[in-house]
Amino acid sequence: VVFDLYREAKTGETPIVNAETVKKTGLDSTKSWILVKSGLTTDANGIIDTSDSANITNYTHGLANGDYYLVETKTVKGYNLLTKPVEVKLDVTATTTWQKTNVYDASGNLVKHGTVTKTTFTHTSNNGDATKTELAVAKVVNRKGFTLPVTGGFGTLLFSGIGVLLVLAGVGVLFSLKKKPNRA
Repeated sequence: VVFDLYREAKTGETPIVNAETVKKTGLDSTKSWILVKSGLTTDANGIIDTSDSANITNYTHGLANGDYYLVETKTVKGYNLLTKPVEVKLDVTATTTWQKTNVYDASGNLVKHGTVTKTTFTHTSNNGDATKTELAVAKVVNRKGFTLPVTGGFGTLLFSGIGVLLVLAGVGVLFSLKKKPNRA
């Protein structure tokens, strides 16, 4: 499954998504939008891993906290595309623990004041629960769908032709009955 990631343009930013794309994707047309990343692809488990810089397709760095929207652009056979964007709230707080270690150069100048020993990321999920994790997780439910039958094919023309012939036959019978004299 492939998604595009959008966010609302902030004051002073130039929106880069045109009105036609906004309408097609189902985003709110009263707002201005920026396409953050296109082509985010899920793996075999249905997960979009954006943390691996070796995975050039999905790697997304420097996302600020805020509201983002995933728009499904391609889906797996047997499923239908989502009808509207999925909102993902990103609210991550980083807490860094460090150890004070003063390091001086040969001239006595302080060159290093401390060493980071641990960084903890706390993500507040969409339902308000704070969890300590390195990942922000948003679950997208996509159910199996069905394909509608094709309309306007040859079968439609065939049945329309039969219908026209039946109407003409009915009109012919009416006219033939009308011309016969009454024998009463």
